[in-house]
Amino acid sequence: MLINVDKNLEKVNKFFKERDLILEIILKNYENYNFYIRINYMEKENFYKIFFIDLDTIFEDSIEKYIMSGPILNYLVNKILIISCLYTNKFKKIGNIDEANYVSLKIKNKFIKKELSLSFNKYIPKEYNFLADIFVFVFNELPKKLDIFLFELLAELTNSVKKYENNARKNFDLFNDDLKLIFDEKTRELGKIYYEKNWFKYLEKIGNNYYALIADEENYFIEVDYDKELKELKMSCSCQTNECCSHLYAVLLAIKNKKKYKKFCKVKYIDETSTLIEDILNFEFYFCIGINDKDIKIVDTYGNIMEAPLKDYNGKCNWVVLEDEEGIISKKILAIKNDMI
Repeated sequence: MLINVDKNLEKVNKFFKERDLILEIILKNYENYNFYIRINYMEKENFYKIFFIDLDTIFEDSIEKYIMSGPILNYLVNKILIISCLYTNKFKKIGNIDEANYVSLKIKNKFIKKELSLSFNKYIPKEYNFLADIFVFVFNELPKKLDIFLFELLAELTNSVKKYENNARKNFDLFNDDLKLIFDEKTRELGKIYYEKNWFKYLEKIGNNYYALIADEENYFIEVDYDKELKELKMSCSCQTNECCSHLYAVLLAIKNKKKYKKFCKVKYIDETSTLIEDILNFEFYFCIGINDKDIKIVDTYGNIMEAPLKDYNGKCNWVVLEDEEGIISKKILAIKNDMI
């Protein structure tokens, strides 16, 4: 189903009361993601509340179940408002704003009784470095997995733009062009060693994307997005040593040579408070790369390798295995569930 982001924004604006607004951040077509973040003053309860909505997940007119929310400390909101007071004259549209990687910020400042707004593309410009504190305060109150977007927003201020620009789509025919066009000699030599010594744990294709895990000094997760029709390539590696690392070279070499490796084990977390239709609409699985008695090691939506608890606070295991070629993860989870009976 195609998502109309503008229509979903209309639904969001219709749901919230404008008079309650303190801060609003919109990330639109930001690396193909669309997010809405908002801080409201809850007058009856006399506290502030932060809201987060993934605009790509809204399929209905009623948006309540798509909203994540929680309280935010008064002093943090006051800091944001004080910063905006100090830089009131800076709030404006910054340069020519494209639809891609669009970011907008709006603050209704009760101290000076003004509505301040600005917009920019992709990175916070250096001359607007005061925005860094505002975005850090806000993102620190959001799910940890969104930190990757905060780091990218701050890239110009942290001199790491090159990392993100070089991970943009490249015009490259994966199966006919020479990898020398992308990788230097030293990188190719090391990547060839990974390839020939079979350091791959997993490699598989899902849709237009290839996913791999290479065991080097630690486990590194690689994602390759290749559009065969447009001959466009985008790739990333969790090692983040440089834009075109030896792990990426090894994976592209394996893809070009049509090598077959083990598929990832895929797991899903079942939330017992959700309905069946919510589980279907919000279907999401994780690659599982390891398990022990307490934790399950997964790759999240943004390519981060992380450990999640096997059991919830009631001591119940809500993980289910969707696919497991080796059967190791399945047996472990089944054993844990049998012990609970």
